[in-house]
Amino acid sequence: IARDLIRASRAVQLRARQVKKVAIIGDGKMGRLLQGQFNEVGHRTRRFEPSRVNGIEWAEIVVLAVPQNGVLDLMRSLQAGLKGKIVMDIASDKSRIFHEAEKIALDNGFNYVGVHPLFNVIEGPFTERVVIIPSSADGGRAREVEEFWSSAGFQTQIADIDEHERGMSVAQVMVHFYLQALAYSLKEYSAELGVNLTDFETRTLRRVMEIIKDVDANDQVIKEIRRENPFSASAVASSLSNMKRIAEGDLVDDIHAEKRPRRF
Repeated sequence: IARDLIRASRAVQLRARQVKKVAIIGDGKMGRLLQGQFNEVGHRTRRFEPSRVNGIEWAEIVVLAVPQNGVLDLMRSLQAGLKGKIVMDIASDKSRIFHEAEKIALDNGFNYVGVHPLFNVIEGPFTERVVIIPSSADGGRAREVEEFWSSAGFQTQIADIDEHERGMSVAQVMVHFYLQALAYSLKEYSAELGVNLTDFETRTLRRVMEIIKDVDANDQVIKEIRRENPFSASAVASSLSNMKRIAEGDLVDDIHAEKRPRRF
């Protein structure tokens, strides 16, 4: 109850410190979700389908809420209308597009900042996190971008592109790998034993299956992240190695021991 009261209090107080005109390009779930949140805190927004963008000059901030493989083409097609604006993409994996986006921005006079919202639903003010990735083409406006997202009710984390990709190899590649492996194992082994899994569903299993269902709904994005992330192969290799060690009992007493980070 106390947590709900705190959230409600924050929601009442939450207003953008400086109202911005925001163009959101994308007709998917994330575009609609972000538009709703930006409107709620007082920003003025317009949302466009990627194939029908008219009047982009009106905006101060442009959010490219499209899949990774559409970001660069959209930047090139809109380049004349983007001059002087802050332009953000929200792709989960940026390793293939980030430096080319910097180049397009520098060549066409707009400020590019990579952004990665770490959510697909918004449960309340400051419950969700956004990673902000400054670029050589941001014109020193990364802090302005951070303030924009923070004032819209999000936690923010600033990271360079390499740190972001390393973080996502753990938080996304590795986690999704384990969950998908678990999903296949549960299905195959319960069928092998002739077990109806729902007849023996524990609270923990029920919660895990809900997470797996969410992962399955984002299968294409997950495959893209695993394919594009430069640390993906090492994340999977580490996962397999530790699964083997756990199976052999090597990590039972060591699982909570502090590990020193690897140097890249």
